[in-house]
Amino acid sequence: MAPAECGRCVTCQVCYAAQAGGGRTVSATVYPTERCNLSCGYCYYFGYKRQFARRDMDEGTALAVMDFLAERAEREKANAIHVGWFGAEPTLRMPFIEWFMETARKRHPQFKWSASITTNGVLLASERFAERFRIFTHVILSVDGVGEWQDMYRKFPSGRGSWQYVEKAIRNLQKLGVPFTARMTLAPENVAGAYESVKALVEMGVRDIFTGVVEEDVWDEESLWELRRQYQLIADYLIGRLLEGVPVRWGQFTQGADLVFSDAPRGEHEHCGQLGGSTGIYVDGSIYTCHRAVGIPQLRVGDVFNGIPPEVEERYSKMWSRSRALRESGLEGYPFAERSFLGCLVANYEARGDIHRANAPLLKAYEESCALAALKLFMAGRARQSRLIYDIYFKGVVD
Repeated sequence: MAPAECGRCVTCQVCYAAQAGGGRTVSATVYPTERCNLSCGYCYYFGYKRQFARRDMDEGTALAVMDFLAERAEREKANAIHVGWFGAEPTLRMPFIEWFMETARKRHPQFKWSASITTNGVLLASERFAERFRIFTHVILSVDGVGEWQDMYRKFPSGRGSWQYVEKAIRNLQKLGVPFTARMTLAPENVAGAYESVKALVEMGVRDIFTGVVEEDVWDEESLWELRRQYQLIADYLIGRLLEGVPVRWGQFTQGADLVFSDAPRGEHEHCGQLGGSTGIYVDGSIYTCHRAVGIPQLRVGDVFNGIPPEVEERYSKMWSRSRALRESGLEGYPFAERSFLGCLVANYEARGDIHRANAPLLKAYEESCALAALKLFMAGRARQSRLIYDIYFKGVVD
């Protein structure tokens, strides 16, 4: 659905409908390939028990994807379809993506087709290749830090780091004027570099940053304390830049604003991606509950050739229970219970064997840090009468 129709949503960094903008939109995350040119240390895609054969989506499957999305759009009375290209590494199939979007517009011209992409940025180091990114409404660029912080995890199979390529990718996207989010993934080993990296990215001219966390059970008390410390250092730095008139968007400010200021409780069965805005369509045409669920048989709901059986869609749309998640995670009485994200369902399932069992210590450290950052931002904006801050992060939430 489109952002205006979400009602309970302030922003969602992975919401492809939000990136499409305007009108009612049907969206899905599509995997064009199983191949990747990096070998990142924490990658969930190649982790756990998933087995991939380095396949590519073929044209027959792609046509079925177009038809499936068009049929869904007609049923939901949408006027637009948005494809979020994901992977492994989708840029390895750039000619295929270009063909897909051109063919989809010709095959189903009654809809407005748009696309975004999540990429490691390696191929974008080439200016000529980067030129082709004008077809995307938004780019999510995986950047885990600058210099050694990036190279710690995001490496080539040979062990060589990828920062020198990503730095060029940032410059090329800026030169083209293509909107992009620098998305950092933090783990205990690199969390100490979060503030340093955010500061460096802002100084490079990056204006949209999101710092997510690895949700597996790898965080100890010391690393959680460091996460809290780094988030407040980032918040203080970014508030200073905002007050100077630099329009930096940090996803954690908006998440914190949602927790603190929104008075709309989430529905009992409401959760990210679950047969919603980020439904995952895999290289073989299989449909999963979300983009992260690909390759997990228990979360497969159908395929683009036969669709999703109504009884299956109904069952999976109700498989999540907020009250049960709070109980199973020991979070009853949690101050942000009504607005809490309560963890990625797939991460919960893979790490703890139950979609309802969130990593409670990490969840608290993360959400409480976001909330404190948002409160600081709100007070700074009010006290200094900064309309820039207020309009970017709070308009429509507290008005």
